[in-house]
Amino acid sequence: MNGPRASSGTAVTVGVLGAGSIGCWVGGRLAAGGADVVLIGRPRLLDAVGRHGLTVGDADADHAHVPADRLTLTT
Repeated sequence: MNGPRASSGTAVTVGVLGAGSIGCWVGGRLAAGGADVVLIGRPRLLDAVGRHGLTVGDADADHAHVPADRLTLTT
C-alpha cells in the first residue's frame, strides 16, 4: 500500500483501540486513504465488518467503502 510512512521510510500501521462508531469511522477513513489499519473492538461489530467491509461517509456525502480484506480485525 502507499499509505503513511515513518521518517525512516518504513510503512506505518495504525491501530484503533475501541473500534465502535467513531473508531470505525476514523479507521475507515485512514484505510480508504491507503493506511494499513488494525481495528480492535468487540466481536459482534468486527464480525459484521469482516462480512461486509466498512462504508464510511460524512455530512458532505463523501462516502468510501473499504473491503474487509484491507483491514486487520482483532478483539
